[in-house]
Amino acid sequence: MLVCQVITSKMVIGFGAEALTRLEHDMEARNRILDISGVLHSDGSLFTLVLEGDDAVLSALTRRIMADKRHLAPRIVGVYPIPLRRFGKWGMRFIRGSALAGSIGDLETRLAPADVAPSVVSRLSVMV
Repeated sequence: MLVCQVITSKMVIGFGAEALTRLEHDMEARNRILDISGVLHSDGSLFTLVLEGDDAVLSALTRRIMADKRHLAPRIVGVYPIPLRRFGKWGMRFIRGSALAGSIGDLETRLAPADVAPSVVSRLSVMV
């Protein structure tokens, strides 16, 4: 089943622009092999990762992300089935931008839990 998954985590101190560019290229190559698409957003303190792909493949990747020391306090915001990919052009695209973290917290206070992740994805899709 095709699903979309949203994960947030705090950035590791010292993880600068060069490391993020290298990460984007590494993720792009690996995700293409795994048939995963998505975007990585950073506002300088928080990562928001949106992944699209097969449920079983994303579950395995999520276990690795949760154990990765580059992610501090990783949290799954939501997982939901999708009929089509929204970010299918990219194995991974990195977006630097405005503070999405506050938006996620605000969404979580206003929306039902099942609606938060789709709303985050919608906000990110207009940024690309």
